[in-house]
Amino acid sequence: MNVTDRAAKVDDLLRLVLRDSGLRLDYNLKSGTFDSSLRVVFAGADVPHLLARNAELLLALEHMATQVIRLAPEQHDLVSFDAANFKLERDRALGRIARQGVEAVLATGVAYHFRPMNSRERRLLHLALADSGLHTQSEGEGPMRHLVLHPLSGASA
Repeated sequence: MNVTDRAAKVDDLLRLVLRDSGLRLDYNLKSGTFDSSLRVVFAGADVPHLLARNAELLLALEHMATQVIRLAPEQHDLVSFDAANFKLERDRALGRIARQGVEAVLATGVAYHFRPMNSRERRLLHLALADSGLHTQSEGEGPMRHLVLHPLSGASA
């Protein structure tokens, strides 16, 4: 399926969901110019509903879109839904969290366990920590899956 077909399927999904849910939202769907990515940005009176509980509804809609266009798990980052710069701010927060983890590991020599997070955030955290020289590893199952930052010595908590 090409990016135009994917965009049409996501557009159909969003039209249906917004019509049937009664949510007062508009969205702008853009296809990637140089890749097969899709970006959806929401605006409107009900954006706070999308962002409630750490953007639970926004992320659920994004997940539904990845399922409708049948993306493999490793391709889920090709679809991005956002509203009120939630993801931009979350990415900045992940950068701060990464720095705090590195500082804690370097100061204590003990492995640092980040809180559980979704696969997108774990991936971003892995990337943010790549230049630290420390080893990262995802641990746990399902909603408890989290990233662990290990010291160079191999000591762990």
